[in-house]
Amino acid sequence: MRNTLRILAVLLGAALLAGCSVTDVPMRIIFGPTPDAVETQQAIVRATRDAGVPTQPPTITRPPTETPVPTATATVTPTLTPTATPTAIPSPTPTVCLYDAALEAAIAPPEGATLAPGEAFRAVWRIRNSGNCPWLEGFGLAHVDGRRLGAPAAVDTAPLAPGAVLEVGVPMVAPEEPGEYTATWRMHTDAGDYVGAPVVLRIVVVGGAEDTPGRERRTRTEGVYST
Repeated sequence: MRNTLRILAVLLGAALLAGCSVTDVPMRIIFGPTPDAVETQQAIVRATRDAGVPTQPPTITRPPTETPVPTATATVTPTLTPTATPTAIPSPTPTVCLYDAALEAAIAPPEGATLAPGEAFRAVWRIRNSGNCPWLEGFGLAHVDGRRLGAPAAVDTAPLAPGAVLEVGVPMVAPEEPGEYTATWRMHTDAGDYVGAPVVLRIVVVGGAEDTPGRERRTRTEGVYST
């Protein structure tokens, strides 16, 4: 580096010595370099190149790199084909039997009928099947409360369709002791379950006409009680 500077100083001194005074320089030197100055500058450049002084490479201006614009790719959405749903065959709904019974009428004896001690009679009720299933074998009317009045514990009924009506008769005997008696009966299924509201029988037993002045004696004629 020092050698290079020394060479440059020598060259510059030579140029000054080779130059002229200001008064000797023609007027054209003011507006541009003289041929001697141009030659001196060229000699400086050659000396600098021969001395190995690197010259600054020219700046290369590169065109801006273009950023590629992504090309939009069309997305194809597949169309779903609806799958046919098989029609389910409904299963038959099992019928849940709801057994029930309703009293249509008390046929005999009338409410509060007067009977003689030990008198045989037949209680008759008209009962309707108010459930949704038929009554089968094993259905019947059973005694559930009060005096049984000589009747069996239960009597069977015939099969009966829903909504149909039948008459149930129960043979009974009036007690020997005078007084008022009640008996309660109720329908039951073949499984022994009670259904419907109970039916109640009420009778009055008297000792005789001479013992009950003013009371009319009722007697049974073909299942109908009359005075």
